[in-house]
Amino acid sequence: MRSWLVLLGVVFGAPLGADQMFVFVARGRLYEVVTRQIGRVLEFPGHWLYEPSIVTPSGLTGGNYLLLFSSNLESGKDIDHGEAIFLSTSPNGYSQFSDPQPILTNTSVQDLCDMGDARPVWDGAQWHVYVYAVQGDYHTNKCGQTAVVFEAAGGSLTSLSWVTYPGTNQVRPIVAGTGSKGVAEDMQWFFTGASGDDPSPPFLVTYNDWGRPDTNVLASRSDGTNDLETWYDVPVAYDSDHQTLVLPDAILANTQDAAALGDPAIGLESNCGAGDGRYQYVYGIGLYNDLTPASGRPVPPAPGMFFPGSLESVANDDNGPRMFRPRLARNEYGYIVPVPDVPGLPRIWRSYLYYNDAQVGSKGECGYSRWFSSSQRFSVSYIEIREM
Repeated sequence: MRSWLVLLGVVFGAPLGADQMFVFVARGRLYEVVTRQIGRVLEFPGHWLYEPSIVTPSGLTGGNYLLLFSSNLESGKDIDHGEAIFLSTSPNGYSQFSDPQPILTNTSVQDLCDMGDARPVWDGAQWHVYVYAVQGDYHTNKCGQTAVVFEAAGGSLTSLSWVTYPGTNQVRPIVAGTGSKGVAEDMQWFFTGASGDDPSPPFLVTYNDWGRPDTNVLASRSDGTNDLETWYDVPVAYDSDHQTLVLPDAILANTQDAAALGDPAIGLESNCGAGDGRYQYVYGIGLYNDLTPASGRPVPPAPGMFFPGSLESVANDDNGPRMFRPRLARNEYGYIVPVPDVPGLPRIWRSYLYYNDAQVGSKGECGYSRWFSSSQRFSVSYIEIREM
C-alpha cells in the first residue's frame, strides 16, 4: 500500500512528509483518510485569517487555485475601517500564493457591518459568493446580533456586485434564522445542478439555525435569485468528547454506490484543547450520507456521523493537530471529483486542507482574539480519501 501512496503523492505534486491515517466504516464500505502536512502558504499580518474557501483549478479559474476569505480591510485596523473579501491565487495550491487583493467590500453598501465566511459557487454563467455577516453601521464598530447570509454575484470574482433591495443600496439577506441570533457561521453552498442529481432548484445551502431548539443541519434549495425553499433537516455530526459540531464542507462526487445511496459530504471542524484556548485542534471527520437525495432515496437522509481520527498539521502538539477552522479545496460547484480509477486500487479523492495553525486565542478562553498578531497565516495539508 505504501508504494502506491507515494506514487499518488508525486502525481498530485505535493512535497512528501509525515503521514497520518485513520479508517472508518460507513455506507457499508471502509474509508481511509490520509493527511500529510505541507507548509505555510499565506501570511497576512494584521488581518484575521480563518474560514477560507478554496476553488480547485479549471479553465474557469485560469488553471489556478483560488483562495477567498473575509478580513479587515486595513492591516491592524478594526471593523470601523471596513472589511473585505480577499482573493489570492496559486498555480499549485501549496506555494506561490499571490498577495491578497480585495474583490468586495462592505464600504460601498448600506447596513453591512461584520463579515465572516465567503462561499463561492459557479452556476455555469456567473459566480455567486454567499457571505455570512451581521447588519449595522460598521463605522461605529457596533454591529447587530442577528447573523444572516448575504449574496454577491458577477461574471468573474473580480467583478462582483452585492445583491441589494431594488432601487436601494441596502444589501438583501438571503438566509435568515429564527429568533435574535440568526444562523450559525459554518454555512456551505453547492450548485447541485451540475451533479446529475435533482437539479431543481439547483442551489443547496446547509447551515445551523441558532434560534432552533436543536443543532440540526438545515438543508434548503434556491434557484439563485429567490428566497429559500426549505427541504429537510438532520441531526448534526457531533464529536461529543470535544463538544464539536461538524457541518458539511464538500461533496465526494461519483462514489461507488452513488446510484443507490447518493454521494456523501464530508467536513472538518476545530475546537480548543482542554482548558486552553490558545490553539484549536481537529479530532476527526464528519460525514453526511446524501445531501441531495434523488427520487427513490430517503428524505430526510440519515443523520450526520462523526468519526474520530488523527490528522497531520503543519503544527502538532500533545493535544493534536493545530487547525483553526479547516476547509477543503472544492471545485467550482462544491464537489471533490475522484481521480481516474486504477484496477485493483480503491476509489480515491485527493484535495488540500487549509487552516490557521497559529495561536488564535488566550489561555482559558476559547475564541479568536489574535487577529492583530503578525503570526496569523494560512497553512495547508494534503488529504486523500479512499473508498474500499
